[in-house]
Amino acid sequence: MLLLVNDSNLLYNTFMRDTIKNNIQQLIQEDGLKRTHIKEIELFKSSTNFQAPLTYELCMVFVLSGRKIGKLPHKDLEFAPNNYLVVPTTIPLMCETFGSVTEPFVGMVVKIDKSMMYEIAEALAQEVKTFKKPYTAMGIFTDTTTPQIDEVLHRILQALSSKVESKLLGSSLLKELYYHVAIGQNAEYLQKMFLNSQVEAKIARSLRKIHEAFSLPLEVSKLAKEAEMSLSSYHTHFKAITTFTPLQYIKKIRLTRAFELLKREHLSVTQCSYNVGYESPAQFSKDFKNLFGYPPSKL
Repeated sequence: MLLLVNDSNLLYNTFMRDTIKNNIQQLIQEDGLKRTHIKEIELFKSSTNFQAPLTYELCMVFVLSGRKIGKLPHKDLEFAPNNYLVVPTTIPLMCETFGSVTEPFVGMVVKIDKSMMYEIAEALAQEVKTFKKPYTAMGIFTDTTTPQIDEVLHRILQALSSKVESKLLGSSLLKELYYHVAIGQNAEYLQKMFLNSQVEAKIARSLRKIHEAFSLPLEVSKLAKEAEMSLSSYHTHFKAITTFTPLQYIKKIRLTRAFELLKREHLSVTQCSYNVGYESPAQFSKDFKNLFGYPPSKL
């Protein structure tokens, strides 16, 4: 009997993934980023392999086809249709995307609505939940795609084909998706981040400050004071959550933004270095080459 149940679940999951693939093919035909009728959702397609620095901010990434690897200093996170990525903070990643003409990479980026997630976190805080995996405090994680999540993704993709349906059902579908992600095996950090008294929430606010003010002088001691934490405690929790020290994180954010600026705008290396908060163009060029393997002038 157990074998029959497992076979049935496997067949259902395969059917649902195939249905999702068919839905996505109708929504995005060309490579690139596509906005949708639900403002929190964007679709991305690539028919080639490529590697590029990305900054994910307060979002969830669901891979509908292909796969992607996000590279952290001491850990790689691979996400594919059987799992998904959650970024409840702001994290810079070097990402490798795998796609082809016959099996393109297709991803759905879902921005996290803070008001909805606060409501969900407060409600879940009233329950005693035992997470299956030990708490790691890292502010980015992958989790297993459950049949419930697959079903919500399927209904979201159906709604996206209609402007009226997206408007009427979008909020309820997002809330349902957030809920199922928030009760995932690895979602303890996500819940804690949206409870304001938690250390995770303090570090998350600090990360947003860095993200918004990366071009300005930033002192770690001031960031710790604003977070109402001692400098040593701030360092410890910051690294546990982001895998970077505060200074490493600030540098990574600045260099990732510089990469985006140089690709998008016709700026000199000197001007770009000043725009992202560097005082020395020479130091900027050195750090850029150390991170990306080539000088900014070659971009």
